[in-house]
Amino acid sequence: MNIKHILLACFACGCVWAAITSCSDYFSPEDESVVATGEPVNTQRQAFYQMNGILKCLQDLGDSYLVTGELRGDLLTTTANSNSDLRDIEHFAVSADNTYYAEQRFYTLIRNCNYLIENIDTTILVKGRRVLLDEYRQAKAIRAWAWLQLALDYGTVDYFTDARLQGETTGAAYELNQLLDVLISDLLPYCPEAESELERMPAYGTVSSLPSEVLFIPVRFVLGELYMWKQDFRKAAQMYYELMLNRRLTVRSSYRNAWNTDPTASSRLIEAWSDQFAAVDTTNFVSIIPFNDGSTMTQGTSKLDSLFSYTAPGGYQLAPSATAVNRWKSQVYCYAANNDTIGDLRGSYGSYNAVEGEQGVVYEITKWQQMVASKHHYVPVARNTLVYLRFAEALNRIDKPQMAFAVLKYGLTRNVLRNDNYITPEEKQGEPFTDFGQLTENKSAVFSNNAPIHDRGCGSTAVNTKYVILADSHADSLRCVEDLIMEEYALENAYEGNRFHDLMRIATYRNDAAYLADRVAAKFPEGEQGTIRSKLMDKKNWLLK
Repeated sequence: MNIKHILLACFACGCVWAAITSCSDYFSPEDESVVATGEPVNTQRQAFYQMNGILKCLQDLGDSYLVTGELRGDLLTTTANSNSDLRDIEHFAVSADNTYYAEQRFYTLIRNCNYLIENIDTTILVKGRRVLLDEYRQAKAIRAWAWLQLALDYGTVDYFTDARLQGETTGAAYELNQLLDVLISDLLPYCPEAESELERMPAYGTVSSLPSEVLFIPVRFVLGELYMWKQDFRKAAQMYYELMLNRRLTVRSSYRNAWNTDPTASSRLIEAWSDQFAAVDTTNFVSIIPFNDGSTMTQGTSKLDSLFSYTAPGGYQLAPSATAVNRWKSQVYCYAANNDTIGDLRGSYGSYNAVEGEQGVVYEITKWQQMVASKHHYVPVARNTLVYLRFAEALNRIDKPQMAFAVLKYGLTRNVLRNDNYITPEEKQGEPFTDFGQLTENKSAVFSNNAPIHDRGCGSTAVNTKYVILADSHADSLRCVEDLIMEEYALENAYEGNRFHDLMRIATYRNDAAYLADRVAAKFPEGEQGTIRSKLMDKKNWLLK
């Protein structure tokens, strides 16, 4: 099976709703594009077709998810070639007719999920197993993820759980904080109770050489995200830890760019960081949105190539900001103790490339060109490193800054957790999610190869005496580690769609709009910075509407 076959199945099943022309149409009972509810889904084939419709809706959101998630942040900027839709996004002046305005597409995805949830029969048993429960659970998880994105980007949502609202009824109006409790309550019963219990995904085998598991979004990941926004950091850490444990997610040392210290070597540079993007597997990727390769049909393709590629007709429209480039360039690369140089090799050797243009050197984003598996471009919803950084973010917020910092500098392994010089005994007590094999022997094998995330572009971080927690107080320590985690998101996970929400989240924790406003404004020309900063000091302007 391949991606285009999935898309053909989507249209054949008739469960994908046509585009809705205005906001008022979402709940219109006369909307003929909405499939009538009540048709039972009681076979695996029917469930398969319905789930394909949900995946197609996710695919329709891919470009918007990445562009709006990055262009409003500090790492991505427009160019002289950019169209007005992109410029409006960057300047926080988006209208509903913007190409990347996706409110109605999120509602379409949600309604597809509602239809499956409302009509699937999860009581059917085959060899003692409830065979349609996997699709039901995933519809719940994807729907919760979609509601979260909708609330973060568009503000108050009209929350509803049936596939088509009747008469004049509308959904309940929920702000983000109200919505979080509702979503957690709805999703929590479908999270495995035991930390060792593997979450089942719909079993669709291999899709164009991609494991079908990565097409879905694990319940534990969605709950982790919800708990982070709720600021229930212990529960968030638990969800991410259980996800890492059960999916055997590790930060592989093989995926790192490194300078070869042997001057006689044929190549001074070992480039391996980008290799991870060509082979999407379940220990390195949690979830992706893949696109059709475009060879036989137009549906399901992405326009990101034409935005990022310097050689695209009309020229590239999105580029790394000076802020992003300078962050990579200013890092310390450490060969060994007291032997270092400048630069994070994930920058110019994986994320961007310097191109000699008519106006001099310009920078082109190359990371998107690397994110191709079996000829299919994809947008990552979550990679292993994002999960580890979320875990570190949660740890730091529950007064475990040394353990959080270890994610960056040492890697979470049994030996690291046993070393009190790295992590004090107090930080390793009290919670099951601090066990990386130092307490439970069989867990050590899962995490034994965990490497420091910062090593992936900066050499041997463990001996880097400049990469330390700089603080005069406990509060300063927490702030320093959080800043380093945010920096690592930018170095490792840039241009994957998360940046603006990451800035939003930290600004929310700190109750400090300036945290986001200052960082985003800094990427603009000096004459525009004051205007942008002033606009972003009002949190209402963070939204896309």
